[in-house]
Amino acid sequence: LGSSYDGGGECAGFAYDDRNTEKIHFYLTENDSEGPLRRYTPSHSALKSKEDRSFRLLHDEGGTWEYLLWVPDDEGTNGADGASSNRAGGGGVETPLSTGKIAWLNNEEMGKVSAEEYFGNSRGIARHGKELYFVSEEARRLMVVDLHERTFRAYGTENMMMGAPDEITVLLSPIDGQPLLFVTDRILDGEGDGESGGGVTMFDPRDGTYNPIVRAEDNDDYVSALAFSPDGTRMYAAWVKGDDNDVENVVYSMKRKDGKSFGFV
Repeated sequence: LGSSYDGGGECAGFAYDDRNTEKIHFYLTENDSEGPLRRYTPSHSALKSKEDRSFRLLHDEGGTWEYLLWVPDDEGTNGADGASSNRAGGGGVETPLSTGKIAWLNNEEMGKVSAEEYFGNSRGIARHGKELYFVSEEARRLMVVDLHERTFRAYGTENMMMGAPDEITVLLSPIDGQPLLFVTDRILDGEGDGESGGGVTMFDPRDGTYNPIVRAEDNDDYVSALAFSPDGTRMYAAWVKGDDNDVENVVYSMKRKDGKSFGFV
């Protein structure tokens, strides 16, 4: 699905919703200023297949493509200037910049219009339960979509992190099992202070609280992929170190000093 798109960018992120095995959805982002967020639903025959089902879900003909339509309420009425209540240690509480409704249409051009206006260059995407999460590098936004209610909340990321949001990894809280989002960011060309690079920030979609986890010291360094051990006590970060002319890729295994899960915040 979507290795590249005619006249646009490339697939930057992938998520799926298989809660209903009779109607599975796949979601793809596109790193282009007009790149729509796509939803693919496999054909009925692929869903019913018993042989090579995983392959057929993605490759059989007859599936349907739909595109995300963004219908905001009055822009800027909720946390108009990226309102943030900062806390000690660099954390804070972010309120939504905008809220509104969503729809899924089979009109790609309408999807491109929404992307260009509200979430161009969308990248990381993840789902947990009825919520879909994705980020826009261009708009510097973190989106929380309620797939049941067909509503959204859009949060500005300028107060949360130094660079542009990039990837999302979900870790469940060991306290109540609710999802926490670990969002990576990277400093784009021509930006930054030269003394700090990309990093990882924890964001709680329930109340907008956020806390920085780790940050690189060099402007060109950033985390390209993130994962956690099953108990959440180890964070595995794939760091890209250096500029385009001299790149080093290193995977780090990190632990908290107190040995607890990264889900304790």
